[in-house]
Amino acid sequence: MWQPEQTIAACLPLLKSGAAEAKPQAAKIANRVKRFMKSAPEFFILCSGSKPRIFQTWYSIPNSQIFTAMNNLFQNAQFFTTVNHLKDLPDTPAEIAFVGRSNAGKSSAINTLCSHVRLAYVSKTPGRTQHINFFELANGNFMVDLPGYGYAQVPEAVRAHWVKLLGDYLQTRKQLIGLVLIMDVRHPMKPLDIQMLDFFALTGRPVHILLSKADKLSKNEQIKTLAAVQKALKPFAERQSVSVQLFSSLKKQGTDEVNEVVAGWFETFQAADAGREEHDATGA
Repeated sequence: MWQPEQTIAACLPLLKSGAAEAKPQAAKIANRVKRFMKSAPEFFILCSGSKPRIFQTWYSIPNSQIFTAMNNLFQNAQFFTTVNHLKDLPDTPAEIAFVGRSNAGKSSAINTLCSHVRLAYVSKTPGRTQHINFFELANGNFMVDLPGYGYAQVPEAVRAHWVKLLGDYLQTRKQLIGLVLIMDVRHPMKPLDIQMLDFFALTGRPVHILLSKADKLSKNEQIKTLAAVQKALKPFAERQSVSVQLFSSLKKQGTDEVNEVVAGWFETFQAADAGREEHDATGA
């Protein structure tokens, strides 16, 4: 669960690491953060990244890198647990999951978003992720790394287990609020990717697609590919919320956009959850 002491330990160094001209403002913010430690809800808003505009109204920071770092939902994510059966899934507030074809760049994308070289294991051998891996985020919610699909060079019994584990998790996990689907920008919308979109559409939950390895294409090719995928997604958009963007782990392209989308999912979930609690309390 989220602990203010851990979060402030992560935030304050960022505040103090700015350019010289930013330090007066950073010091003011640091002092204000300390006062909020006794008020978890307000401190949560400050550091979770789900309410960046509220934070901006308090103080103006000349060095934008400080603000970007503080509002990175994935910053300082920590490994929590790994499971191989649904019965072992942890009790979490809310989760977003990453999935994609084997070798699409899923692990690299996770590591880039979290500014961590080996948070998710990167291998030259497709299909390395064989379990459901949970990582705790700064806001107390969770990121889930799911097994890749489409890799056949494993025993049939193992592959069948992956398929069932992945399918059951995506269909039945109540805490799952959104799916980040990784596709290689050079080979997007493959049959298995389309099957995944169709399958997850049954849940009614949002999907955000990362066209990974964008650095492999020229700028013109990137634009054309993005437009083609957006066109191909129109039928899916009639059934669920689907968005897509370019992403490069090598160039760190698109990280802010992913953070904004996922933070919006958590914000929507929290607002809905608060509404349910209020409804239950009033008995309306």
